[in-house]
Amino acid sequence: MRTGSPRRAKTSERGGVAVTFRDVRIDDRLLSAVAEYRIGETVWRQAFTSYLLDDEELTGELLVAGLRFARVLDGRRTWVEARPA
Repeated sequence: MRTGSPRRAKTSERGGVAVTFRDVRIDDRLLSAVAEYRIGETVWRQAFTSYLLDDEELTGELLVAGLRFARVLDGRRTWVEARPA
């Protein structure tokens, strides 16, 4: 079980937008963080909590929403594509 100790901030950039995840905490299967988006001098933040799903749970939740799993979009299996069922 992973605990709620904070993780170091990580920044990446895509399309001119720098994204930094701050105050990242993982408690068992709950991930909480603050996403900070920066374009030039403009900054906005969004706090969120998400529930980490395994592949079977994700497939089930997609079906409930009328979607189906299509493919994984990145090597870390962080992003997926879903399509209408």
